[in-house]
Amino acid sequence: MPLTLEPGDQVELYALARSAACQTVANSVVEPDAQVLAVSATGAGSALITVAVSPATAGQLLCASAAGSLGAVLLPGGSG
Repeated sequence: MPLTLEPGDQVELYALARSAACQTVANSVVEPDAQVLAVSATGAGSALITVAVSPATAGQLLCASAAGSLGAVLLPGGSG
């Protein structure tokens, strides 16, 4: 996660590993444009971020996050 991520930024969220349980493919976009609502640094260049997404996407994101295979990319126009 970018350490300069701020509420209001837009991010693209990726599943980093294939998961049959999460119905994700490795390195695939799960949410192309999520708004960051909150950011909490967790140390060593990682962060816990809260994002606004559709209910249809939320389940996949929670599953990928629980599996430890979720990544975010700051989209152009963000503060990072």
